[in-house]
Amino acid sequence: MSDDYISGAKKTVTGVPTSVEKGREYAIIELGRLKLTLADGDYLVYVPNFAGKIIGILALVDVPTTDANADGTITAEINGSAVTGGVITVADTAAGATAFTPLDKSFVGTNITAGNAFNASDQLNIAWAWTNAFADGVARVLLVCVAY
Repeated sequence: MSDDYISGAKKTVTGVPTSVEKGREYAIIELGRLKLTLADGDYLVYVPNFAGKIIGILALVDVPTTDANADGTITAEINGSAVTGGVITVADTAAGATAFTPLDKSFVGTNITAGNAFNASDQLNIAWAWTNAFADGVARVLLVCVAY
């Protein structure tokens, strides 16, 4: 899935990760790559083909930003509706802990506390929103799920 969203075209991925079976199994779903220069919106759609809950969201720096004035949030969603929690804040090079640099730095979303259950045919996705636009940068986004 390395280029699922790099070009800006939505791509829907369907399938069950090989490690997921009914009965409290965990799955890390790589949604793809989010280009931080994109407009605000819902991206990286995934249809799981299993029922479960999103219990975490991660973002990895795939292409670091060189920006000096940018900030945004990546939020886990189900069918276009945000879960409660599950927000990652990323920012420019001067922002300390939220700075979207260096390569391979990881970001963990806030605790997910509600609105996180999904059915097999639901769409898992992320919402991207920025206050000050990015000129560059790419995030690799992953969801941590439990299957029921």
